[in-house]
Amino acid sequence: MPDPLNRRRPRRRARRTLAVIGLAMVMVAATGCFGLDPQSGAGNGFAYITAVRGGASGGYDRVVIDFASAKLPDWKVQLDAPPFTADGSGNAVAVSGHAYVSVKMTNADAHTFYSGPYRFSPPGTPNVTEVVRISDFEGQVNYVIGLNDLRRFQVTVLKSPSRLVIDVQR
Repeated sequence: MPDPLNRRRPRRRARRTLAVIGLAMVMVAATGCFGLDPQSGAGNGFAYITAVRGGASGGYDRVVIDFASAKLPDWKVQLDAPPFTADGSGNAVAVSGHAYVSVKMTNADAHTFYSGPYRFSPPGTPNVTEVVRISDFEGQVNYVIGLNDLRRFQVTVLKSPSRLVIDVQR
């Protein structure tokens, strides 16, 4: 009588091989997300910003926007160019850098739960020079990320807690 374990081993190997190939394809797809084209996403309700932070991670500089609950605003991240103006007042806002990425959010609030700075330079980020909030007016929140050099970027939405992550290559 044949051993039933010998029949299962080739199937297990085939499943493992397919799993490894699938994981490799996901990793290639994830690294292929960097680009210069605008990226956007639909939110799931009104979102309150609780923190904005930045730092270096691997071969890119990272800016993270944290939200108070599982809610995310509608968002669009794209290359931009000065002059930048503050919504509401129309005043000019200077941002250090030679290239710029704007983060525009609708159905968002950056003043109820966020008490951090309007402008900061993330530590250890060779390409990101400055992150500046240029508006928080009537449910519209806009940040501009100043860059030393024009580089490709990618946006990732994370949950638990909700976060918008902007990675800029160096």
